[in-house]
Amino acid sequence: MGGRQRIFPKSVKKVVSFEIDKELFEMSRENSKIYKNVVIINEDIPEVDLFEIAQEQFVGNSFKVVANLPYYTTSPIIMKMLHRNLLKVMTVLVQKEVGARICALPGTKDFGMLPVFVKFKAKPEILLNLPPKVFAPPPKVESSLLKLKVYHKPLVEVTSRKALF
Repeated sequence: MGGRQRIFPKSVKKVVSFEIDKELFEMSRENSKIYKNVVIINEDIPEVDLFEIAQEQFVGNSFKVVANLPYYTTSPIIMKMLHRNLLKVMTVLVQKEVGARICALPGTKDFGMLPVFVKFKAKPEILLNLPPKVFAPPPKVESSLLKLKVYHKPLVEVTSRKALF
């Protein structure tokens, strides 16, 4: 019990978690019953309306995202999360190549739509890279822990966001 208290300290107002696997969902829900501030949703995150869930769970207040994103759909989820101005910060585990692409500089081969969009909305930073051996089971790719500090307003004003993107 003492270990669990460190996972969800009293300073955290609410934890909302997604788990697609029915068995893991049931286990997680059972293990978190002792916490009134934990909500576990049995849905596939690419399929849900994240804005609707954020409004429902956080009542329009800003929040932080900490996630191990499914590698096959990382970019759309990040773009979806950054689209509305509700987030404060987003710390996510991503495939190393995706993290490098998000942090790419203009003029490099990886610079394109994704880094332009992310950098318009947030300041990306790779906190650390992780080899496959630190996971069980180990994935076939390396990972990066990526932090996105969301801007309250864009660093530059543009006349047409649609034209920019």
